[in-house]
Amino acid sequence: DRFFIDGIDRDQKKKLFAENIVNMSHLMGIKVVAEGIETDQELNFCREIGCDYLQGYRIAKPEQDLARLRTSYSLDNGKELYGRRRGDAQSHLIEEHLTPIPAIRISEDGVATLKRFQKNPELSLLPVVNSSNEPIGVIREMDLKQYVYSPYGISLFKNHSHSRGLEPFISKIPMAEISSSLEKILDISASFGNNEGILITTNGKYLGLLDPSNLIKLIYEQKLAHAREQNPLTGLPGNFTIHSKLADVLASGNRKGCRVIFFDFNHFKPFNDTYGFRMGDRLIILFAELLKKIFSFENDFIAHVGGDDFIVIQENPDKDPHCLSVREAQQEFANGALSYYDPRHREEGCMRARNRKGRWECFKLITVSAAVLDIEHPGETSLDELNRLIFDLKKESKKKVDHFARMSLDYSEALLPDGQYS
Repeated sequence: DRFFIDGIDRDQKKKLFAENIVNMSHLMGIKVVAEGIETDQELNFCREIGCDYLQGYRIAKPEQDLARLRTSYSLDNGKELYGRRRGDAQSHLIEEHLTPIPAIRISEDGVATLKRFQKNPELSLLPVVNSSNEPIGVIREMDLKQYVYSPYGISLFKNHSHSRGLEPFISKIPMAEISSSLEKILDISASFGNNEGILITTNGKYLGLLDPSNLIKLIYEQKLAHAREQNPLTGLPGNFTIHSKLADVLASGNRKGCRVIFFDFNHFKPFNDTYGFRMGDRLIILFAELLKKIFSFENDFIAHVGGDDFIVIQENPDKDPHCLSVREAQQEFANGALSYYDPRHREEGCMRARNRKGRWECFKLITVSAAVLDIEHPGETSLDELNRLIFDLKKESKKKVDHFARMSLDYSEALLPDGQYS
């Protein structure tokens, strides 16, 4: 209802309610229409949580001329302005494991359907679609056996299908969008309690059948890959995922409003040398939990580079123009780390330890540096160049009193009077 869509991007209760309604509906095989969408933000969120249809002024205004109505509407004009559905990253893997069984139209002749089964003995079912190629259900071969093997079965089936069409022979099996997460597809499949498979659609159009064995295989491969990529200490994504994410950020040259934040502990080595690696690991876990609490673990990318280095990539930094979340992470970590020191070190505000050259030195208590890179227009920046930029910015943050450094990467083209680009 419009009541829940209005301002949903700003209301956490509405977000939670809408997402649960969509998930529950999909588990029951029900498609969802989001009504009254008027802003880009509302459209973006409804797309992300997997609403099947959208309605509202943002899509199209009321129209009395039927000739001007369309069956579908393009909203982003190819510029990818709107969020992808969750699970989009897995779509290509799901598509690779689909069984591309050609669907039959509900208007198809019944005898022609029988012949399809006869020509392909391995077929146990045929997906049925409407005139818009949207799946309705399936026709099972076993449900037609009474017609195939009885003396007058073909004639009976021919008359029956001519008079009533194929609809009486259609059975429901689970359906899901290819952009759904594998976990959600598994939930939908399990809720139907069948082992025939699940019909996969793309934008509501039939794409293929996902066999149960392939679904389990995909889930297994995903969990294996996830376990391989996780940092064993913090459970956060590791370097391979980080590089892929940064490459995605650079791949879209006209992408705006992305922020990369690199965190690095200050004086971590003397702490480790004095208190031991086990206490050092506890500090690393403390900071990982702080990042999950302060940043949006659902919308922001939080990862562990290794050791005492962390990275956060924010998709919507406009919501925090002054980097208050970064400052909060720095302050909370500095406060939380105090409890890991002996009372004497806390009181003195420093500790003596050997430096990297083996000489005794007085070190301040542990804090964290933050290097913030706001990416407006990355231009032709390569991944290596981006990594060097972040590394230099990290060194700059170490020198600052507040251990905070920030810059903007903006290669937007501005045409100068002499015809050159700046």
